[in-house]
Amino acid sequence: MNLLLPSIGYASTFYRFKYFFSYLKKRHPQFVADVPHRINKNNSLPILIIIKDANHFPCELIDVEIFVDKKSIQISKINKKITTNYWDQVLKIDVSKYETGFHKIDIKISYKFKDKIFNCYNDNYRTTSHDAFPVYFSNSDLPVIDGFVGGDMHSHSNNTDDQIEFGASLSATLEMADALGLSYYAVTDHSYDLDDYPDNFLKNDPKLEKWHSFQKNVQTINEQDNNVMIIPGEEVSVRNSQNKTVHLLVYNDKKYFPGCGDSGEKWFRYFSELSIDDVLNNSSEQSLIFASHPADRVPSVHRFLLNRGHWSQQDASDERLCGVQIFNGHGTNKIDDAISFWKTLLLKGQKSFLLAGNDGHGNFGRNRYLSIPFVKINESYTQLFGKWRTDLFLGKTSKTVNNIIELLKNGNYSASNGPAVDFQIFDDKKTVINMGQESSLKPVAGKLTAKSSREFGGLTKIVIYQGQLNSGQEEVHLTKGLNKDIFELNFDFDIKENTSQFYMRAEVQSSGPKGEHFAFTNPIWFRPLK
Repeated sequence: MNLLLPSIGYASTFYRFKYFFSYLKKRHPQFVADVPHRINKNNSLPILIIIKDANHFPCELIDVEIFVDKKSIQISKINKKITTNYWDQVLKIDVSKYETGFHKIDIKISYKFKDKIFNCYNDNYRTTSHDAFPVYFSNSDLPVIDGFVGGDMHSHSNNTDDQIEFGASLSATLEMADALGLSYYAVTDHSYDLDDYPDNFLKNDPKLEKWHSFQKNVQTINEQDNNVMIIPGEEVSVRNSQNKTVHLLVYNDKKYFPGCGDSGEKWFRYFSELSIDDVLNNSSEQSLIFASHPADRVPSVHRFLLNRGHWSQQDASDERLCGVQIFNGHGTNKIDDAISFWKTLLLKGQKSFLLAGNDGHGNFGRNRYLSIPFVKINESYTQLFGKWRTDLFLGKTSKTVNNIIELLKNGNYSASNGPAVDFQIFDDKKTVINMGQESSLKPVAGKLTAKSSREFGGLTKIVIYQGQLNSGQEEVHLTKGLNKDIFELNFDFDIKENTSQFYMRAEVQSSGPKGEHFAFTNPIWFRPLK
């Protein structure tokens, strides 16, 4: 049944129904090239080459030629025979001489299959454009406030591998994360993929070899001296209060949680093994759990064939949830829906933190996904790895998985697809109250710190909101338009006396060569003692 559904990862075209025609299937191995969508040009640009299904179609990778703005700059001789289900290699090129801005990257792959030489540009799919990748060469790193680090909290690896999609390996994603300027990222492969045999995604493995191997590989990589930390996780398919399937993001739990309700592995097997409550009751103290993309609209075909449902406000209000991953790599047209879902929770008195990820299955420079099974692959520039990030205050704390998890539980972070922001409030005792914290003392003043870069454009607007929990209304405390030439801002403001329960949060906007960009802080809550 999974074959009938659209995907969001690298399109897998090998499988089809027996006796069923597939225009996408070729009796060739799949070749996919990818690059990060942005880079500090003073660092090397990584070029990812993936070969899939060579266990069925053995081939030889001859060479890879790389073009920048239609000019050939490097030919890498590989001359390697590939016979495995998944193989990848990252090549690197120096781009420091190029001007700041967008540049077009083409990757020409030459390979031998059945004694014939074939060439393809960027991939060898049918129905894709094979267009060059637009990559932004920046002259600086990502904007960051002192003490903060950025990460992607929802991604998939090649452990997500089924009839319709697959992701990139942990090692390849690590290199891309470093190139993008991230300090950490979470790998949250689907529960219904992690219980498969490593060499057969059509059969479940009672020994969970793939799950245990994933845990071990993440630990091994994190023990090395890398710039980027990997957070192990799982995207679990669970039943909501209406017995429909929704997704939970479970981080840093050694226990595997089964969830096959929307896997499509068996016809009419609609119900996930566990409910939201089951997972929350059985998770470890070291784990962190968020509702996964609760504001996303579920396609009709998913609702009909897979019993997919949506996150209700009631389900998302469970106090055992740390919050909601409302940003899922979509464009700015989805921001209002995401904020609306979260704001409704906040105004009901729920202490719910926001979280940002991209749900990327690879997808570093372009999203190539199966839109019409057997017939059509679509391309987009949404849900690219690292596009939306969670900017976490790390301070002088060492960057370990457990430390990152505990800091995320405290809520001192923001979500952004461009500028960086910090938000603090001071009470009448001159105590500093950070994002995610709660106070019973009287707030008197606040401070907003924001930073952008030429890549994301000058800061154009700040808005500070005050949510009144008694009335259930969110009001604009203040708004300020800014000159586009402002790239750093320290803004102090006063807070009028308020004896009711309320929260305050901030938004920052910037505008530049890549369009409009936004950053959103977690709230600070005030619940005065009576």
